[in-house]
Amino acid sequence: MSTFRDTVQAGTISDAWLKAVELVGGLPGRSTFHLVVRIDEPARETNTIRTAADLLLQGLRLPRITTVRNTIFPNEVAKRFPEPADLSAYYRHRYPSICRFNRRGTYFGRLVSLPDGDGPPIDQLSNVVDKLRRRSRRRMTSRYELNMYLAAVDRNVALGFPCLSGCALHLDGETLHMCAQYRNQYLVERGYGNYLGLGQLLSYVCGATSLTVGELLIVAGHAQVDHASRKRIVQLLHARERAGDRVERG
Repeated sequence: MSTFRDTVQAGTISDAWLKAVELVGGLPGRSTFHLVVRIDEPARETNTIRTAADLLLQGLRLPRITTVRNTIFPNEVAKRFPEPADLSAYYRHRYPSICRFNRRGTYFGRLVSLPDGDGPPIDQLSNVVDKLRRRSRRRMTSRYELNMYLAAVDRNVALGFPCLSGCALHLDGETLHMCAQYRNQYLVERGYGNYLGLGQLLSYVCGATSLTVGELLIVAGHAQVDHASRKRIVQLLHARERAGDRVERG
């Protein structure tokens, strides 16, 4: 049974992910409901933990962190397109090719091309950036939604994509926070890449709107530590101990 103690708070993406794995991995069944993760600096990583996480995934023959991250936010591509409308247009042009490898699409695909009935797809990314750029003295704090779940398309899907239901952005003065809601989350196979993609998406939106990156809050309706044995988790925890004089990437 989940309790309010199933909450993690950490400074960086890496620390938050490792604390979540440690917490959930120690629970009966290595799973919990309503896991809450709060990340103070979602634009930062801890190199030692990131390296250990990459090695873990490689050993388990699971997708790399960057592969999972790219389904939410293609950060390397985005560096070439600081204007969201240009990034969206580029991704939409390549989307048919991307869908050959991701049959049901990607989260970022729904961000830049959300089906809308008989009308043209919606570029949610550009839309939310435009709203934030037009923010007035009224400071509308909570009208910046990014939807991933489509009832018309997804209602009969039993498992898999989309596990991420959506994101809400909240304006706090000149700081922008993000809250992401997951139906289900595999913390080993997907967790680090999920956190990283969301953090870099938030950073990109802030860069496009001259806002400061705030907190990333992630709520998983159900979360589980998959694949990794307790021995491998202990090895990960040792990586945190070695991160004393760490160099963090932003």
